[in-house]
Amino acid sequence: MSGFGLSRALICLMAIAVGSAALDEAVGHATRREAFGGPISRFQSVAFPLVEHATLLRAARLLAYEALWRADSGEDARVPSNMAKWWAPKAAMDAVHQALLTLGHLGWTEDGPIARRLRDVIGLQIADGTAAATKLTVARRLFGREYAP
Repeated sequence: MSGFGLSRALICLMAIAVGSAALDEAVGHATRREAFGGPISRFQSVAFPLVEHATLLRAARLLAYEALWRADSGEDARVPSNMAKWWAPKAAMDAVHQALLTLGHLGWTEDGPIARRLRDVIGLQIADGTAAATKLTVARRLFGREYAP
């Protein structure tokens, strides 16, 4: 059980890498794809969701880094690693989904990487404990075992 502090943070970083790669592809596509005389990245409805997901992934990365730092320092990493474990794969899945929407039919095709990334990141939501299991760990530390679910 003590290894979860490290492994869950590492799984988070895997999910963040998948989400970030999908966002990179979406940003590249948005700057190349033109509509109405310019790149679609100039439209707030295209740019702002990608900015939001980039922000959420960066914050999730910092939470995972905190967990790894605590584990490396010999401190208790359970809270930040379990917080990161339920949040980072969800944030990554949402980012991949937005990338898919940005690319449109190019993102949906089975021949492209976005659809595969969506499947991969869903698997990371399950790996090493579901969101419910990780939230339970945080709840027990937050409220105390006798007051938590």
